Amino acid sequence: MNTELACREAIRDLIQRTGLLLDAEDFSNWLELFDTNGTYQMRAYSTELRRWMIWQQSDRTTLKRMLADVVDHVRDPSQRRHVIGYALVDIDGDEARATSTFS
Repeated sequence: MNTELACREAIRDLIQRTGLLLDAEDFSNWLELFDTNGTYQMRAYSTELRRWMIWQQSDRTTLKRMLADVVDHVRDPSQRRHVIGYALVDIDGDEARATSTFS
């Protein structure tokens, strides 16, 4: 298999794995998927502003601190399933950027 194609599939597999780990609330293994220099960003469309905005942007340290507090919060006890759309992957040398949707 072509090296670039193999990298794209590995990245898509990683993205799907994030959903499974979040569904299981396995936050420690979810965090292990992140590079120490990586950034987690979620964007959302604001109907009030009529544009896309960054809803959350965090580095690994911030995510770890945030997830440590989850057990102290009242949460909806229903089972969640993350549905992740097909990821578009751009590779440029040693760097890659992936974009996908989820609900």
